[in-house]
Amino acid sequence: MRTLQIFLIALFAVIFASLVFASEPSEIFALNTETAHEVSYTTTTSDIQITKPVPVDGYPALTARIAYPEFARTSKIDGNLLVKAYIDENGQVQSISKVKGNDEPGFKDAVQIVLLDTKWKPATFNGKAMPSYLEIAFRFQLSD
Repeated sequence: MRTLQIFLIALFAVIFASLVFASEPSEIFALNTETAHEVSYTTTTSDIQITKPVPVDGYPALTARIAYPEFARTSKIDGNLLVKAYIDENGQVQSISKVKGNDEPGFKDAVQIVLLDTKWKPATFNGKAMPSYLEIAFRFQLSD
């Protein structure tokens, strides 16, 4: 009976965590600028501690590796892209989907290549690594 209670409490906490993650705004990181910022992801609710996944080397290092799509560069196209990544408990991106943003060729591919090759610190729930979804917004902007 005690095991069932612990399981139900953990299940409730995971559902709560997914609601907390879903309700927070996405972070925006500008490419080809010096304005990328790291964000603290620790949430503490009474005795429950939840952390979101983060790139091991930080967001500035991640965005620095994303190449501006050649077609967009030559056509002088700026763009915004919101992607949803599924990151497993080992810190590997398993899937990426476009939520919204520019449909010009190259933006999603440029982000996808780097996200799949990035090592992540996985999300945690009370110190235990767990799989999670993360929405990340990217702004592609050519320098003047």
